[in-house]
Amino acid sequence: PVGRDLAEGGLDVVIANAGVGGEANPRKDTWEKVERMIQVNITGAAATLATLAPRMAERRRGHLVGISSLAGWIVTPKMGVYAATKMFLQVYCDGLHLDLKSAGVQVTCINPGFVKSEMTAKNKFKMPFLLEADDAADRMGRAILRGEKQFAYPWPMVLATRAARWVPDAVVARVMGKSGVKPASSAGS
Repeated sequence: PVGRDLAEGGLDVVIANAGVGGEANPRKDTWEKVERMIQVNITGAAATLATLAPRMAERRRGHLVGISSLAGWIVTPKMGVYAATKMFLQVYCDGLHLDLKSAGVQVTCINPGFVKSEMTAKNKFKMPFLLEADDAADRMGRAILRGEKQFAYPWPMVLATRAARWVPDAVVARVMGKSGVKPASSAGS
């Protein structure tokens, strides 16, 4: 149990930053690929937060942080599993926020856009508004210190993902196709 909560003094801030990404092609992929993404992105993050939430509530202080993604706000071709795992974390953090606020525990959900990392280095498409890791970490740190419930960045990507929820699927597929992500065709693979 996390070093018995650091020798019973307790943790002040816990950041659940579990994530694996990649495309998941429902026409070809096996359950094992989908399950791995769920195990890391959902089970890993939720286990971290759920394990420490009762201890923080008992101490009546602490701050739980879930690192989600703007990808949870919009589904693009072959990214449904990843988007779903990130949306889970957003909703779970919202629930923790509601349930733990009266116990003195803060909860923040961070929704970054593209951040330069080992994970995004594998992307084969153009990543608009790609941020350096130091810049992203600085933005996250300030949001955590402010105690924000939800924090999403960079703002052009936030606006684009929010607006895209209202765009027809065919348009999203066409735009993403120009970015290097191939839209699903109506005839076999």
